[in-house]
Order: sequence, then C-alpha cells, then structure tokens
Amino acid sequence: MRRTVIDRVGLYLGKMDRLVNVDSQAIRAKLLKQLDALFELAFSIAKGEVKHLRDENGKLYTVSPLQRQKWARLAAYTAQVIQNLTHGFDEKQFQTDLKRLQEMVNEVRRRQTQEANRTVV
Repeated sequence: MRRTVIDRVGLYLGKMDRLVNVDSQAIRAKLLKQLDALFELAFSIAKGEVKHLRDENGKLYTVSPLQRQKWARLAAYTAQVIQNLTHGFDEKQFQTDLKRLQEMVNEVRRRQTQEANRTVV
C-alpha cells in the first residue's frame, strides 16, 4: 500500500517527536543528577557539615557564617532550578537559570578569596 504525502509527513513528525521526547528526557535526567549533586554540596556547606574548604591554591580555610549564607542561597536557587526542570524543559529558561547559578558560584568564590586574603594580611 502506498502512503500519501500527508501520511509520510505524519510519520516523520512522529519520529521527530519521539526523538525529541527521548533526548529531552535523557538530557533532563542528566541535568537533574548534576543539579542534585550541586544542591547536596551547597546544602551541606550551608548547614555547617563542612567546616573547611580549600581555595584555588589548595590552602585550607574555615567557612565563615557569611559564606554559609551565600551557600544557602545557592542551594535554594539550585532547588528552584531543579523544580523548574522537573515541570518542563524550557531550554532558554534553563540557560538563564544556569547563568544565574554560575554568577552565584562566582560570588561565593569572590567572597572566599576576599576573606582568605583578609586572614593572610
């Protein structure tokens, strides 16, 4: 039996839809796994389970209350990103969320460097 053009278009669209759904689910699962690891790390630092961290030079320093607060914010925002990702995968929104997470990590890093420099001086 010959298929019409409409039938073939429908088949192609169906195949593409299945590919997108499978790929987006796999991508979502990988992203959720990475975000969960980030959340657990930030949350453990914020709770005080982690007392010391190492800077870029490998020097050990104590985590201050202000740094714990920054880590708590990072954990909270990571939880929001996880929640958004579980509800749906909006790539543009996810890129925005990821950029904000990176900015927050950079802020924590800057704060740690500033405090480490203050203790050395």
